[in-house]
Amino acid sequence: MGIKLLIILLFSSFFIYGQNEQFLEGEIIKRNGDTLEVKIKMLNRFKSFNRIIYLNDKGIEKRMPVDSIRAYRRGNEIYENLILNSEVFVLAKKVIQGPEMSLYIWDERETLEKRIFNEAIGKKMPKVFQHKYLKDKNNNVLNVTNPFKRKVKRFLTNYPEVVAKIENKELTKVEEIVVECNNGSY
Repeated sequence: MGIKLLIILLFSSFFIYGQNEQFLEGEIIKRNGDTLEVKIKMLNRFKSFNRIIYLNDKGIEKRMPVDSIRAYRRGNEIYENLILNSEVFVLAKKVIQGPEMSLYIWDERETLEKRIFNEAIGKKMPKVFQHKYLKDKNNNVLNVTNPFKRKVKRFLTNYPEVVAKIENKELTKVEEIVVECNNGSY
């Protein structure tokens, strides 16, 4: 009887310890500007864009919809709600932060219906889509998932040297464009 009790206690302590390991120190900034210092649960890269699960100061697990927040930080990761237009918000992960330009990503899984359709017509599509967004120092946001040269050049009108490098094909990746915008003196 004593060994069974010991095994049950060890198993439950490992389970509880494993549950606490999934939470990281962080903060949630609500839409009204209030900041909550909490422990935020580690979720996979898809769920992190859809929900926040956190422990309040009493250790009670709570949930918060992402449309009610401005941003959140979990460990070293920063997620921010980007305003694409007056009615469309996207919670995206900040990948590169700079004084002039920042780069954000949003990962999306291919839906089952889309995968069935693509396989039916013979397309080999990726199962994960990564959307990229540029945000300048004036909080203007541009979706550069499928970069159209003209659209990116219009967005970068304050960075003529960067536009020239894009036209000369010296800069071909979005990450390079962000680094170049942040390194220049504009």
